[in-house]
Amino acid sequence: MTLSLRVSKKNALFQEWLALKTNRQKRHRSGSFLVEGTTAIDSAIQHGWELAELIYPAGRKLSAWAQAHLESASTARRVEMDAELLGELSERHEGTELLAVARCREASLGQLAELPALRAGAPPWLGVVIDRAKSPGNLGSIIRTAVSFDAAFLIMTGHAADPFDPACVRASVGTLFDLPLVRLSSHAPLLVWAAERRAAAGLCLVGTGQDGPLPIDRVDLRQNTLVVLGNETEGLSLGYRAACDVFAHLPTSARQSSLNVSAAAAIILYEVQRQRASDAG
Repeated sequence: MTLSLRVSKKNALFQEWLALKTNRQKRHRSGSFLVEGTTAIDSAIQHGWELAELIYPAGRKLSAWAQAHLESASTARRVEMDAELLGELSERHEGTELLAVARCREASLGQLAELPALRAGAPPWLGVVIDRAKSPGNLGSIIRTAVSFDAAFLIMTGHAADPFDPACVRASVGTLFDLPLVRLSSHAPLLVWAAERRAAAGLCLVGTGQDGPLPIDRVDLRQNTLVVLGNETEGLSLGYRAACDVFAHLPTSARQSSLNVSAAAAIILYEVQRQRASDAG
């Protein structure tokens, strides 16, 4: 392994990386974010995300896993850093043996047509839309759920939580790197795209909320489906409500009529899988 850089003080480069932990605008401007943990780093590499730096603690014996990544990462710059400084960059604060600086990667609506799941002749696909998500932790959990139930992509609309926030990356448990992500400033371009898909191959937009007239298990989810999740406090916008083909709710108890959006997403996406498995059987 060839050492590319040694960082032993809070220099400008350290401050730049520290800003990636706390500052959304800095992440956006640099196009970079922090990744740590074996599952997340393995997943980023497996799915071909670019790693700009691999940072490891000075004076510490590294595991075979960390050594292997440092030896094999041909494009990433290797950075040896004082363990105390690395702890400031880490979400774990101590004990981290490898921290990656990854390049952000997003898809466009136009690129979704290139996904195998959306090609002609493929089985019905599932996409997830979340409108103005507030919590990066919730967003990360929804990403994890979307991958678990085989969603083809996830679209975020409006001013929403940052998918490259450390809390989102951590909550996704590596699944962030296995799901095409699209960010849109409003729902308008998505509705144009959805109308085109509906005309070409059939598509159902399923809005969700407490006041939906139909329980989710009475909605036909066996066709090409976009599940639209609303904001944690305000639910779906009026624009989405008007555009959705179906507006559904979860049949919860009167004792507690609402669920955390990530919990609701898990139940709804399970119902999609249940219906499709039953239809296939």
